[in-house]
Amino acid sequence: MVQNIQNFLETNSLFKVYFFATKKHITEYVLDIENIEEYIERINKSKLVVFSVQDENKNVLISALLNLNVLRKHYSPIIEMGDSKVFYFPQLNYSDIYLLKTLFQQKYVKDTISIVLSKNKRI
Repeated sequence: MVQNIQNFLETNSLFKVYFFATKKHITEYVLDIENIEEYIERINKSKLVVFSVQDENKNVLISALLNLNVLRKHYSPIIEMGDSKVFYFPQLNYSDIYLLKTLFQQKYVKDTISIVLSKNKRI
């Protein structure tokens, strides 16, 4: 059953989303990449949102999150890790990105970590 769900997620534009509040996991959803706008309010209220998405859909997701930053007039850090994970911190500020990068590099030594600043710029 779990393998069937994984295969379905890999062949569609669906991805898993995990919402976190202070120190706890709140909910988990499977979303279509085109319906992410329906969850903007939940994203804004969360402390951390983790997206598990296929590499070919990652740029679409990051673009949507960057547009959300523009609409909110508040830059929230977006961290791209490896091939399938995107971490979004709606409550944090731009000034926190270097601390986040250091923490992620210490925790995930073998994975590639980049912080998305804009559509064309990553550190």
